[in-house]
Amino acid sequence: MKNKAFVKPTKGSLIAGIIVAGMMFLFGLFFMGLLREDDSQVGIVFVSFWLLAMLVIIGTFTYNLVNYDKNTNSMAGEEIILPDSFLPNENKLDFEERLHKIEKLKNERLISEKEYSEKRKEIMNERW
Repeated sequence: MKNKAFVKPTKGSLIAGIIVAGMMFLFGLFFMGLLREDDSQVGIVFVSFWLLAMLVIIGTFTYNLVNYDKNTNSMAGEEIILPDSFLPNENKLDFEERLHKIEKLKNERLISEKEYSEKRKEIMNERW
């Protein structure tokens, strides 16, 4: 089974996102006014999509901020698969267990002396 984690934005990043998207929305409104004076239909359509996108971003960030301390299922976030290096310590072999395991493999002649030395050195470097 792969280990998964749910990653959600911090409150600070949500607030910053709302502020930045709000400023971009205001910029779009200002630009829309300029385009209406020039009667630029293509520009007006583009800025309309821009304003809609900013409203969606502001809405999503606000929704996440309001639901921040609630169930993570009610929040927009990202589920990621964690590599084995992020497993809790109880799921990893203990340092001594790993050393005993490779020593047993060497004693049973399942690995060579060279392989044993390399692996032991690798384990020791991780520990210290």
